[in-house]
Amino acid sequence: MNLLKGPRRLVVFGLRFKNAPGAGRGKPDLRPIVAIAFTLIELLVVIAIIAILAALLLPCLTAAKAKAWRINCLSNLKQIIVAQNLYWTDNQDYIPWPNWAGGPAATQAGWAYAGVSTPSNGPQTGLLWPYVKSRQVYMCPVDMSRTNSNSNPAGVDQSYAQLFHERDCPFISYVCNGAVIDWNLISPNGGTFKATRFKGSNYLYWEADERVPFFLNDGASPPSQGLTTRHDNGGTLSAFDGHVEYITYVNYYRRVGQAPFPAPGLFAGRRPDEPVPNDFWCFPDTPDGGYGNGY
Repeated sequence: MNLLKGPRRLVVFGLRFKNAPGAGRGKPDLRPIVAIAFTLIELLVVIAIIAILAALLLPCLTAAKAKAWRINCLSNLKQIIVAQNLYWTDNQDYIPWPNWAGGPAATQAGWAYAGVSTPSNGPQTGLLWPYVKSRQVYMCPVDMSRTNSNSNPAGVDQSYAQLFHERDCPFISYVCNGAVIDWNLISPNGGTFKATRFKGSNYLYWEADERVPFFLNDGASPPSQGLTTRHDNGGTLSAFDGHVEYITYVNYYRRVGQAPFPAPGLFAGRRPDEPVPNDFWCFPDTPDGGYGNGY
């Protein structure tokens, strides 16, 4: 058998048979058999093109996934703030106890849970559960995906998994603004302001910073115990009027002050760039919205 190799095909001379009428075996046909094949250089070019396309598409796919997670997280907060509004309607405009782990109402049923903040507890015991009966809504999808991650967040020498297991409240990613507590009304049965005491633009929830487990020791925080960086160096928050939004870590602490982690232009003890009270520091009937004493 002879092989004649061309630049783009292999021409093979050999025997093949055609079936003839009335015969079990036809006569031999000596026409060349043509088989298409690629050269080594052509294969390498194809592989290189595929690699380049993959390199171009991978960041786009990663960015699309991150955007989808952020949208999901915003949707969670939207459902929680809608549940808050429904609770106000059913309870004379009073805000549910924010699960602040201190004072005489520390174990009172609140928005996120009832009783003591332990890993075995959960939102199914909280006051918003009748309106949002899904544990997944109370957690950011990125936060959930990292519960067993061995990688370390920036600036921390512990893994995401270690930090997660140190939380007292591993069933929530969001915290309520502690400004809602009426310390003059507080009792073992709770004690909060009415929602009508706040502006619609005041922020009620934000994503807690998972790099400090203490920030998730309960269901409420002052703004200075604030924001995560898991969504492209920022996080999500929601306001009394029901709107939800995204804000970067740097912009958050420019408005809040007292950033716990270094970032461009941020440092410990930095005061807010805007006057207080503002939409974060919004404790009623105080000259600075509670900024001076952190509630």
